[in-house]
Amino acid sequence: MTLPQAPYTYLLGLYLGDGHIASHARGVYRLRIYCANAYPELIRHREDAIGEIIATKVSRVACVGCTQVASSKHWPCLFPQHGPGRKHERRIELFPW
Repeated sequence: MTLPQAPYTYLLGLYLGDGHIASHARGVYRLRIYCANAYPELIRHREDAIGEIIATKVSRVACVGCTQVASSKHWPCLFPQHGPGRKHERRIELFPW
């Protein structure tokens, strides 16, 4: 599987900075990225990047002062950096594909 490099790199950076992957029922994982409401163009850009990586519905969840951009699919497969514990306490490595 070949992924578009620019959107993947962008989403990886967002995941490591303002996002997290949460597990849900039936083995579904959800990538959630938090975006300040002051930058609606960045919210759209994040939605577009997710759509380029995984063609699926991207949802917005309104929070106080921010919007959560989220999507469900197999994110741990795409981001092998995901794992137990806090991101800043884990070893983050780029794996060759």
